[in-house]
Order: sequence, then structure tokens, then C-alpha cells
Amino acid sequence: MRKEGDGLWRVTVDLGKGEWLYKYIVDGKWMADPESPNHDADGQGGQHSFLFVGAGDWEGARGSKRALSRL
Repeated sequence: MRKEGDGLWRVTVDLGKGEWLYKYIVDGKWMADPESPNHDADGQGGQHSFLFVGAGDWEGARGSKRALSRL
């Protein structure tokens, strides 16, 4: 990631088709994306963010909440 002139941190990542789970490390602490409404339990007592890339058989498979997070 790099900090840009507007003060926001950005990174570009080429992701293949599928479901992607992610978190940020901020000041040494793991956290879900505060700008994303798409969060799930991470199995460790916290939350992770998620998104889907492309169309696929996962659409609607895990509930309507997840079906809305597709890119």
C-alpha cells in the first residue's frame, strides 16, 4: 500500500474469480475493512471482510447478504 496525496492508502491487486476474505493491519492490530458493510466472523473471535469477484456458483449460495458483495 502507499499513501497518496489525498491522505488515503491504496493498493491495486489483481484477483482471480472467486470469494476473497481480507483484513487490514493498522497500528499492529488486525481489523475488518471499516468502509465495507460485508463482514463475517473469522473463526478467531473477530471479523474479516469479504468480496466476490466475477460471476460464479457462489452467487446466493451463502445467503443474500453475501450475494450483494460481488465485484
